Amino acid sequence: MGILRNLAKLSIQVWRRIDGIASTEYIWHIFMRTFLRHVLVYFDQLAEKKMDELMRMVCSS
Repeated sequence: MGILRNLAKLSIQVWRRIDGIASTEYIWHIFMRTFLRHVLVYFDQLAEKKMDELMRMVCSS
């Protein structure tokens, strides 16, 4: 988790230099990117779990 946080901080600094984005917009951008990443990981794990259940049902019958 620490590595991801450091990468996020570094990318914030780089993007600020490149685009000159206002800090509030930038914080919103980072928040949304992080939030979406967590949502995608959650749905990926959920789909994997459902697929495992489905495979168990198919194999047991």
